[in-house]
Amino acid sequence: MTFPRKLPVIATASSAPDIVDPVTGVTRRATSHDIARIGHVVNELDGFDVFSISVLADDAPEGHFNLSRFYPALKNCLKPVRTSVLNPEEAAKVLRLGELIAGSPEAFWERPFINFGYCSIVTPLTMDFDSTENLMFFAENGVTAYGTVAPMGGINTPLSLPGMLALINAEWLAAACPAQMSRPGTEQIYNFLPVFADLRDGAYAPGAIEVGMMNALVCQMARFYNVPAGGYLGLTNSKVCDARAGFEKGMSPMLGALSGVDFIVMGGLLDALMSFDFGQVAIDDEIARMIKQVRGGSSSPKTPSHWRTSSGSGPRVCSPTRR
Repeated sequence: MTFPRKLPVIATASSAPDIVDPVTGVTRRATSHDIARIGHVVNELDGFDVFSISVLADDAPEGHFNLSRFYPALKNCLKPVRTSVLNPEEAAKVLRLGELIAGSPEAFWERPFINFGYCSIVTPLTMDFDSTENLMFFAENGVTAYGTVAPMGGINTPLSLPGMLALINAEWLAAACPAQMSRPGTEQIYNFLPVFADLRDGAYAPGAIEVGMMNALVCQMARFYNVPAGGYLGLTNSKVCDARAGFEKGMSPMLGALSGVDFIVMGGLLDALMSFDFGQVAIDDEIARMIKQVRGGSSSPKTPSHWRTSSGSGPRVCSPTRR
């Protein structure tokens, strides 16, 4: 999958520590077996283009935390798979897994199906050592990856939207510099995880409407720099799959779609990214398809056209050719 394209790329949200057990309804720690079941379901949901591994793996053996997540995800989902890793050594192991699945390094790099995320900025205006190492490793080796800026509005940024945007822009440019220094022409996404604080108690409020409003501003900045725009939208503070979850998850992605966002991370998570719910991911798939319908116009988009490689020559998110 490449940018630019008419419809946004939509991924599931990732890395919740907990899952709502589909049998008992009780929230518990997630395991690698849950990742296998989630991957199997996401593979059949037409609204999602990328499986961003939804939960952590509490049963992972020491030293193999993310291998224990990628293996069941790749085994059970044919869509591109992504999540973050701890360091370049762990990334290399995951990429080797991809080469083994593809049959050879050449086959994997011709059409890679693994991509990564990283968050190299600690707001305000500080580079994180490990994530910056990942950033440079991905750029130097032509690995598909994208960074995310995640400030907390009202806590470590100005409370006003313009003030927060100024800080976001400075941090995004700061992260772009080492990527371009590592390999000129490294593909970039102006991607952000808007973290707004509930000023009553300082809690993370991803369901706030300001998330969608900020994404509209981010889309404007992305057009200024001529790069794709992305955002973690469609998240909720609700602890259960209810009406509140529905409207919080529907409003900010729609604002993003109307603002021209290219990449949306949403789907499946409740309680401010803390737990995954199978019922919610099915509802979020409907939201994702509605968003694509809005952007697609009168002609209804059909799967698997979402998955075909675009002929566009812009920056790529899912499957670039290795340089």
